[in-house]
Amino acid sequence: IKCFEGKVMVADNNKQQQVLLTSGKAVRLKDGKTDTFEFNETSPDWIKGESIFKDAPLQEVIDALSIQYDIEFSANGVDLERNYSGKFTHKDLNTALEMVFIPMGIKYSIKHPDNKTTLIDLY
Repeated sequence: IKCFEGKVMVADNNKQQQVLLTSGKAVRLKDGKTDTFEFNETSPDWIKGESIFKDAPLQEVIDALSIQYDIEFSANGVDLERNYSGKFTHKDLNTALEMVFIPMGIKYSIKHPDNKTTLIDLY
């Protein structure tokens, strides 16, 4: 979560950990711990039609892809704790998948098991 202006209070689901962010500050909640950092972007990445990550666990990137493109993933045998730094576009699924998985050496296949769901198998 990044704060671009003003102040934002961020809390975990149980409100056991809270962080007050001010402009230029960010926090990542992972495994019950907070990781705060600074950033220098002037506007959110989604305004530019992309999602950008810095040392984010692959699971976080997959979650963002799932939300952006309304797809599901099967990642048997893929290390989801591996860190990813890079970005993906919000304009084209195939390009987004290439941007994330090819640099990491992860292969994938796209399936449509029920004509409603898009399933991405990672291997």
